[in-house]
Amino acid sequence: MMHGIADASKVTVCGRVADAAWRSRFVECLEKHTPANPLIEEALAIKQRHLPKQIYKYRRICQNHLGNLETNAIWLSSPEEML
Repeated sequence: MMHGIADASKVTVCGRVADAAWRSRFVECLEKHTPANPLIEEALAIKQRHLPKQIYKYRRICQNHLGNLETNAIWLSSPEEML
């Protein structure tokens, strides 16, 4: 079992079964990293090659959301205020 994923070969992305080989190598690099055997750079390179181009957050629509779309407005928060 790989960090909560019973069968990494069955992971789906956008309705398709994703190639799990890179995930296994990524986790292996993180788990086997030591000062004598530095694998963090390899893990980060693997992750970078497989990042999605876009990430979406879906939520229910409400009047405030429609108003923001109509006025081309976005709301942002400072990370310091999220604590």
